[in-house]
Amino acid sequence: MIHVIYKWFRNLFRKQYLTTSEVAHLLNCSYSTIIYWTNKGKLKRYYKSDIGYYKRSEVEALIKNNH
Repeated sequence: MIHVIYKWFRNLFRKQYLTTSEVAHLLNCSYSTIIYWTNKGKLKRYYKSDIGYYKRSEVEALIKNNH
């Protein structure tokens, strides 16, 4: 079980684009908070095949700017 969790985290940290749920998990906040920040312009969502994604680099920049 630990191996599966490790693999999931490793893949999450390698990804260039993240889903809303992945961003919420990474930032330790709720899904609705990510949507709120998106609507307020704090995060930008990009679409591919009607699925919203966030750029990892922009999420990391948000983390750096808020610390």
